[in-house]
Amino acid sequence: MSVNSENSSLILNTRDAIASDQKATHTWNNINMETLLEGMYDKYESFNLCLSFAMSATTPLNATFGTVNDRNLLIYVSGLPFKAQTYNAGTNKTGTQTVLGYIQFPTDTSTAVTSPSYQSFYVATFNKNSQINNITIQLKRMDGTLPTVTNDLPNIVYCFDIYGVEPKTKIIDHRIK
Repeated sequence: MSVNSENSSLILNTRDAIASDQKATHTWNNINMETLLEGMYDKYESFNLCLSFAMSATTPLNATFGTVNDRNLLIYVSGLPFKAQTYNAGTNKTGTQTVLGYIQFPTDTSTAVTSPSYQSFYVATFNKNSQINNITIQLKRMDGTLPTVTNDLPNIVYCFDIYGVEPKTKIIDHRIK
């Protein structure tokens, strides 16, 4: 498979989502993939979802964290038909969530939350199985549990790029046998 340069952008703002778990979990309902991907929807069967960045402009930060582990959170994404399920070596099971990055909340609560720039290895491939999808992003500690916070986590904007994936080309053997 090869990736082309044609892409679409998906911007998910947590203020537009259904929130739970003190804003550690957000769900955006009824995302129309055909509308989002435009011409790429009919052109490709698989797509790469890449998290470009996540940030919050909330200053000061109202959330108080239980431990330092509650400040360093993995960004789990679910709701898309990912091509390869995520395998958890701790539980020896597969799941429908994939990690697309992390966010680190500052120790100084007067500072805005920013994430480091994301590298290309934060990519998940999904298939075109359903035109309408509900996408959930959940922030979890390194041990896979939800963070312990008082007050809600701040609003966060997640910016994704989506690229169409070219199918493998079959090699035809034209040799005379």
